Amino acid sequence: MATLLTPGPVPVPPWVQAAMQQPVIHHRTPEFEAFYQSFLEDLQYIFQTSGAVAASLGSGTFGVEMAMYSLFQTGDKIAVLDMGKFSGRWADYGEVLGCEVLRLQKPWGETWHVDELMETLKPHGQLKGIVITHSETSTGTIVDLEAIAAKLRVAYPEILIVVDAITSVGAMPYYHEAWGIDCTVTASQKALMNPAGLVLFAMSENGRQAMRANDPGDFQHLGNYFTSAEKYSFPFTAPVIPLYGMAAALAYIKKETLPVIWQACHQSAQVFRRGLEEIGGEVFSRYPTDSLTAFTLRDVDTSALKKILEVRYGWELSGGQGELKGKILRISHMAEAHEGIMQQVLADIQLGQARLRT
Repeated sequence: MATLLTPGPVPVPPWVQAAMQQPVIHHRTPEFEAFYQSFLEDLQYIFQTSGAVAASLGSGTFGVEMAMYSLFQTGDKIAVLDMGKFSGRWADYGEVLGCEVLRLQKPWGETWHVDELMETLKPHGQLKGIVITHSETSTGTIVDLEAIAAKLRVAYPEILIVVDAITSVGAMPYYHEAWGIDCTVTASQKALMNPAGLVLFAMSENGRQAMRANDPGDFQHLGNYFTSAEKYSFPFTAPVIPLYGMAAALAYIKKETLPVIWQACHQSAQVFRRGLEEIGGEVFSRYPTDSLTAFTLRDVDTSALKKILEVRYGWELSGGQGELKGKILRISHMAEAHEGIMQQVLADIQLGQARLRT
């Protein structure tokens, strides 16, 4: 089986797998409450917040939809930074909700700069919210979230800032509270080293107050999850086994410390990109994120190279999506994809290139 170097899912470490083999406990017991209290405290560290955090079953996509569904309603005017497949999906979902969506598009691989964004927003008046993808996984592109959030807070004091941080939390510097983010969403299968199936949230008090009225039976409404979390409980049947795995990963990251984790991811990206340039490759994005690299190789069929890397050399990378299908490859720098592995992959890419050119 090939080693996963896709930007999600990432390989699940043995110690996370072992954690998920523990006996199931009932979720309406003091034992679960003690476990979930510790879980939530570690989750606050990962998001860098002292405020409300919670977890739910679901994919990253469902997590962002939960956030938007809970905060926005029909007729609300929202802006969405659309720079790739996933950020474009949030604009689509805003339209499904019946919101008035200001779709702020950029060519794939480009980013929004803070002053340009603020000028673009000026003619559109007050906004209920803005949805920002911090790290666009489909193109490997980053936005300067800290700078953008700071300017938004001055120009639009009441705006709700919702962030897709699915490939940024746990991979690069992220400060939910200090940056003034209202709702941050991340997912288990990226830098948090778990199988897909959990989404994790941080919410400001402003965000909690702005949520639509909710029914206790509404599985999609985040208010139910945050209210239960205050009592170290879960609003529905808790996914105990996935929570065990996530708890192990959160504890590991807290022990290693976020700066150490962030630096390892950054170093992996730097090593790969330097080596890529030496063998004639190019980084696709002009503003690359640390969590992954989207890249091309001159005169090489990326689909054929992807297959050779998997079948012959045991590395599974991701191809492009949407308009980039068949045009790029994407490699993860998250979790255990350290610089030593990057050096091995680069050597095998060279071998793969040679095979394709003969």
